Amino acid sequence: MYPQLQQLTSNTKPTIVFGQCRIPVWAETEHFERGISRLPDHLHADIRRYHRLEDRLSRLVTRLLVQKILQIFGLWGESSLSGWRKTAWGRPFLKDSIVDISISHAGLWAVGAAGFNCRIGVDVEVFRPLDLTIFTPYFTTTEMARVQTAAQPVAEALNCWSLREAILKADGRGLSLPEAQIRDITGLLTPAGTAWRVRPLVFADGCLYLACDQEIDALDRYEFDFLELVNSEVLTA
Repeated sequence: MYPQLQQLTSNTKPTIVFGQCRIPVWAETEHFERGISRLPDHLHADIRRYHRLEDRLSRLVTRLLVQKILQIFGLWGESSLSGWRKTAWGRPFLKDSIVDISISHAGLWAVGAAGFNCRIGVDVEVFRPLDLTIFTPYFTTTEMARVQTAAQPVAEALNCWSLREAILKADGRGLSLPEAQIRDITGLLTPAGTAWRVRPLVFADGCLYLACDQEIDALDRYEFDFLELVNSEVLTA
């Protein structure tokens, strides 16, 4: 069992719960089917439209992470994810919820977060061989120069990109924004007109960033076991 947060009120300071899970290489279709049965029917098609098992599992686990996180918040009814929706830009949200959510996945890793009294975005990237020219439209000339001269160019590039992705997910419009706005990411402001607060989180396999429209004072982080997630019963009270 994971500790449950104290009762949330309008006076509760911005609070974020973050979860991560490494999907084992031995995960099979049986695990996927067991896990997806924990989700409401309206979420199934969006996950099953992917043909590769790895793609299905990564999307499944992000949603199971949100379930667990909502239970830590004490939001048992919402943890059924019956209120899961997407905006026109594809940003997930929970209908009529008091928390904001964000998810990401890369390689064998899936992450998710929920924030109370704040708006959030998370992004995870796993270090891997890359053609660094793919970032040219989105990075400033200064950033590209720094990538090209870095001791570890891929790590430098992915850190620059992951920071951007976290902000873009928090903003909600993602890559639908013009390239110029994505390049000038520090100029992209919160709905209140303030700068996004961005925090890098320790992550040995790559880089991991959290963006928030408030100061990140209270952050609880958990790593969940894959089998625990796919085998958990859906509790609503």
